[in-house]
Amino acid sequence: MAAAGSAYGPPPPVVDPGSGDEIVVCAKEQEQSQFRIRSDKQAESDYARETMYAGDPQAPDVAGPGIFRGPATIGGMCIPGLQKCPRPPAIEVDFADLPEAPPGSDADRIARGLPPVGNDGAAAPPPES
Repeated sequence: MAAAGSAYGPPPPVVDPGSGDEIVVCAKEQEQSQFRIRSDKQAESDYARETMYAGDPQAPDVAGPGIFRGPATIGGMCIPGLQKCPRPPAIEVDFADLPEAPPGSDADRIARGLPPVGNDGAAAPPPES
């Protein structure tokens, strides 16, 4: 054991003898990791971790490219505080404020289910009075 300790142990500390009646009780501590030997159990654990699943075929990626991979969401629902909700639409149109379509116009014809003028081959009907 003594032979192994001298072969693998740290070198003796270098102590400055000082001068006169001075007594040195401490020395500079050296880095000790260079003198450590891994235990068999630690070496086995490292080997097992490094070679785990080596040679095993990897499971196929069933999602494939282009498939959504984000967090699960609830489609169509917006719960403020729990998730990010979309902004309100940028343009809002109140159709009640729009004026009535003039009789015989394309808008009037489309509202009645008829094609616009020039698309059905017929002449435009006379405006209603």
